Amino acid sequence: MTLKVHHDASMPCSPTSSFQEVFCSSLSFLDTLLSRNLEIHPHEPVIFCSEECQKRGLSSIHWQECPVVSTLRLLDIKSFLALAYRIMMKTSHAKLKEMIPLLRREAKDQPPKNLGFNKNGVYDSSDYSALYHLTTNKEKIPGHELLVRCMEAFVVTKFLQLSGRYFISCDGEPFTPSHEDIVLTGSTLIHHMMVLHCNSLCIAIPIFNVTGHKERQMELCGRGVQTASSLLNHSCNPNCSDFWYGTSVIVRAIQFIPAGKSLTISYGLDIAEDTRDSRRLRLMTNFHFTCTCEACENNWPTIKEWPPFDILKCTRCNEGEGINPCTKVCPNCNLNYNEGGMQGGAPYNYRLISRKTHKVQEDFFIAKKNILEEGSNSEKDIKAVRALIKLFSKYVKQPSLGLLVAQETLRFICFRRGSCVYIN
Repeated sequence: MTLKVHHDASMPCSPTSSFQEVFCSSLSFLDTLLSRNLEIHPHEPVIFCSEECQKRGLSSIHWQECPVVSTLRLLDIKSFLALAYRIMMKTSHAKLKEMIPLLRREAKDQPPKNLGFNKNGVYDSSDYSALYHLTTNKEKIPGHELLVRCMEAFVVTKFLQLSGRYFISCDGEPFTPSHEDIVLTGSTLIHHMMVLHCNSLCIAIPIFNVTGHKERQMELCGRGVQTASSLLNHSCNPNCSDFWYGTSVIVRAIQFIPAGKSLTISYGLDIAEDTRDSRRLRLMTNFHFTCTCEACENNWPTIKEWPPFDILKCTRCNEGEGINPCTKVCPNCNLNYNEGGMQGGAPYNYRLISRKTHKVQEDFFIAKKNILEEGSNSEKDIKAVRALIKLFSKYVKQPSLGLLVAQETLRFICFRRGSCVYIN
């Protein structure tokens, strides 16, 4: 599906930022309890959520994966091998043999910003070229890690050979691959393994207890590479979050995003629990960059040290500890917000915004109770959550406990609207 980006600065936490199909692996569904236990193979019980889901699974490439499923489950804890195997099978050896030389030439001759687009100049997230041209960080990978990527590629290549269902002629008959076929397959897989370790994410489905609406746990069920959202930069304080709808992903805003500001997501870190040093270490180890987001640059503490009350920020300098609630003066730039509004020299009326923050908090607490305890999905309650996020994003000094709780409530709503499971 073609990447489409919608953004309206007047709509906090607005609907869709991007929508895309993904390359994904569902082998870990073998260990996931959904709702119905359906036998699809005499040797492997597989759990599907419905008969329709079962039919889709069996009608795709199950016959190509069937010979190696059990072995992949034993070898592949994080599903990287399974995902690489599936990508190769879905693309086919014949297509790769035709496409890889062209893609390698593109990577050599074109600047990175021009890569991944199809012949019509559209970045199609379901197109193999978009996947192939994702970043590999090859120049930053240490030697021992590169050796591991080569070993992973070797294992998947052997699986493809032993399956008897990858090297298929135009007549549909298996053939013995030549040395050139093996080299092409292996080298392509080395490239894929580097891409997947940089860009793929775990797929986790939320499980809700129908008797306790706020009880939720995330169940790991596979790994996917989302070519379009992989282009989004990381922030430890992201303004977007991704949600699974089957094998598609919707990226939704979870903060007020001014026009022109970059969309960001988190690469799996928890700003409330992880220190800056631990976050930066994980990002450097897994993605080979040093994070310079607002939270890291200002060394935000963990949630235990966040202020228990919300402080309005100075929108002129946006520095220091925020506006002093007693004097209404910014201690960093000495701007007096007690004068009120633009006529008094301050960017906004302190008393007016303070009253608004108290009002949206009152409305939010009611909406939060309805959503988490009563299972409400009403537009009135959702609007109350969005109103707090918009106001706090614009005027409250971060990190803010109130903003974090509202964002988690919005995520809760979005999880319920996406792929999820209800249990009793």
